Amino acid sequence: MEKPPTEEQQVYLETLLSNPGQTQRVIETYTYDSVIFMALMLNVTMSELAKLHPPKRLEEFTSTSSDIAQVVFESKSKVSSFSGLTVSETILLLY
Repeated sequence: MEKPPTEEQQVYLETLLSNPGQTQRVIETYTYDSVIFMALMLNVTMSELAKLHPPKRLEEFTSTSSDIAQVVFESKSKVSSFSGLTVSETILLLY
């Protein structure tokens, strides 16, 4: 069973929908592309972490893991072949 949105989520959604030109389909499209981009980025991150000496894993990430954070940050530029439904605009949303 799906949980209803929290009050904060509902306010955010209403704010997005109240902007001229924004529709539910546009929001869903950007969300879909963002999720796919993040999955591709995490795949790159896992490969890059395995190359470190000693190798690292995403499961080792904590708020103090600056080396892993740097790899995650650099991985976003390595996902260049994804254009998604919103073309290259999705990548711009993540910066």
